[in-house]
Amino acid sequence: MNGKQTLAENIADVAGLAASYDAYHASLAGKKPADQDGFTGEQQFFLAYGQTRASKPREGALRQQVLTDPHAPARYRTDTMRNIDPWCPAFQAKEGEKLYLNPEEQVRIWWQDGPLGCSERVVLTFLELLPRRKSSLRTPSGQTIASAHATGGNIP
Repeated sequence: MNGKQTLAENIADVAGLAASYDAYHASLAGKKPADQDGFTGEQQFFLAYGQTRASKPREGALRQQVLTDPHAPARYRTDTMRNIDPWCPAFQAKEGEKLYLNPEEQVRIWWQDGPLGCSERVVLTFLELLPRRKSSLRTPSGQTIASAHATGGNIP
């Protein structure tokens, strides 16, 4: 995969998932969602997101997507969930497990209230990696696609 080709959409996936999670909780209006089929409301949220990425592309189509599409293949897009703080507690993911992501390695998106007092949230800047540390955004195979030394300010 070409990380530069998919970077904007990868960021959009993290931002969209975070906004969706906020909207989900706003819709609950403080109520606890009912467990269903043995899954908590938190787990159901993440499972639903994962189901939206279910696909089985043919090899030729996958090759074409990797070469031309600004979106990463679906199997990598679901890894976005590990960058949302509630993910680990929802599934009790622990350090050393495949689905665990150390909070210091999570990608963060900066938000600001929308213009003119609108209630929607908009992305203020592309990436916020935790303050005062050098970090990289990597593909699941370990290829570095973005790198920055975060100082708490905007990262171009």
